Amino acid sequence: VSHQALPTKCKLLFGLLSAAIMPNPQKYRTYLRRLVAIESKGAQEVALRAKHLLEHSMLADLRAAVARSLSGLEMFHISDISDAEVEVKKKRQQNSMPESEL
Repeated sequence: VSHQALPTKCKLLFGLLSAAIMPNPQKYRTYLRRLVAIESKGAQEVALRAKHLLEHSMLADLRAAVARSLSGLEMFHISDISDAEVEVKKKRQQNSMPESEL
């Protein structure tokens, strides 16, 4: 890798990251990981921007996974569970009462 004109190359990469990759970073994760690994002092800004985009794409996946998990739990609302428990307790109490009290 040539270090000549490094600031110009970094400026170009930073612009590409912001304009082309930011709208849909999931497609570019392998490239973003490679850019994050850059340790050159002159390319720190590019590496940091790539890291933010990579984190953003991972958070989007995490949000989707959480949403899928929560949508599966919608049928188990706390109020529904407590209502069901109340009904079970009522039935148990009715079944345990002597016939003379019914």
